[in-house]
Amino acid sequence: MNPGINQRASTVIMSVVVPTHNKAELLPQTLAALVDQTLPAEMFEIIVVDNGSSDGTRAVVEGLTAAHPAGHPILRYLWEPVLGRSRARNTGIAAARGEFVLLLDDDIRVARDHLEQLVAHHRQQPGSVVMGLIEDASPIRPAFLHRYFNERQTMGSSSVGLGSVELDYTNSRSGDMSIERQALEAIADVAPDGRRIYMDEELARREDTYMGYKLQQQGQKFLFARDAVCTHYHPRGWENIRANTVGGGYYLYWLHQRVPELRARERAVIESRPKNLALLGGSLLALPVGLLIEPLSPWLARKATSGMLAGLSNTGYQRAMREDAAARAQAALQGTAAEQGAPAKEAGD
Repeated sequence: MNPGINQRASTVIMSVVVPTHNKAELLPQTLAALVDQTLPAEMFEIIVVDNGSSDGTRAVVEGLTAAHPAGHPILRYLWEPVLGRSRARNTGIAAARGEFVLLLDDDIRVARDHLEQLVAHHRQQPGSVVMGLIEDASPIRPAFLHRYFNERQTMGSSSVGLGSVELDYTNSRSGDMSIERQALEAIADVAPDGRRIYMDEELARREDTYMGYKLQQQGQKFLFARDAVCTHYHPRGWENIRANTVGGGYYLYWLHQRVPELRARERAVIESRPKNLALLGGSLLALPVGLLIEPLSPWLARKATSGMLAGLSNTGYQRAMREDAAARAQAALQGTAAEQGAPAKEAGD
């Protein structure tokens, strides 16, 4: 037991919010790791938010509860029929009772002392958002992308000593991110139906960056806790990676519309289509050479991989730019028609 933890506490200190959608085959491993923690069971709760699943997710949670009738942490099941990762997280956060709220993906398996380490970091550095070290154990094809993603998720720190490193909101990763409840309430908005909105439900991606930005505006620090270890298990292939990267770029544009000053920090964003095509082409040409010499010098392979993914992200960014420009043009056309008292034609008619 970490000396920073009060063993006599009887109230819930940590609420773990696990949103899930049709992951009944992965969820048992995630929940089993959470149940078996060094943090005393009475000090944390696990909230599984079933986001419209149709694969027996509820039975998985009920089965785990039945298998541990006593001495296990509070395990709560919530049904959220409206699809959306942020929607599910907002439902879980609103129901959480802990002093700290850990947002955890349903394909993350935490080490036995994970929660204890997170709470200890919160106690040692109040006013902090704490993120653990995620080691990627996922089967990823092609293989060179596994090395790239694992290095990015561990932030290149797996070989560095334990402890924490201070970062900023751009490193926000809601797959394993612990936040003070009072900080979440400080950034919450209220929906027309009265629900508390902590994460933007219109951003299917980059929503954690936006939430991180708002938390930093409230004075929160961001800590990378290298001794709070967990494992990511998310098998994926090239098509899935490509689609997610393009989608990330698409929603990055909409994030920039919410917070324009963030655009200046995005050095990899290229708004010119010809320049982006040149980046993609150059990266794809350099990649085979980089992979060939990678055992001797990994720099070129890493640079070419980064350039290729940046190019795909820019493709999504530029698509959002075009959609926004078309919508603005249509709105302007309708405004002009309304002033003249004539019906507006569709753009392009």
